Amino acid sequence: MRNKSAGQKVIVPTRNKHAHSLSVATNEHISVHWCVDAAGHALPPMNIFTNSLPGGPYHRLGPVNASYACSDSGFMDQTLHLQWFEKTF
Repeated sequence: MRNKSAGQKVIVPTRNKHAHSLSVATNEHISVHWCVDAAGHALPPMNIFTNSLPGGPYHRLGPVNASYACSDSGFMDQTLHLQWFEKTF
């Protein structure tokens, strides 16, 4: 289908007559390690990006005291967990 307003092609299933929204598909994975207790108290989260940290002021727009890291997979590993633990406690 063709989105006339943006001049871009959009892929939708053949049974759909119109694309109701556009979305971006990427291979990037982001994990958030967040700990909350039963009373609702939350520790500062750790945001983990795939391969490298993004450009721009991402760290100023996130939660207060959040930490940011990257790994090859975008998932937390033993090293990142230890880093988060030492920073938090």
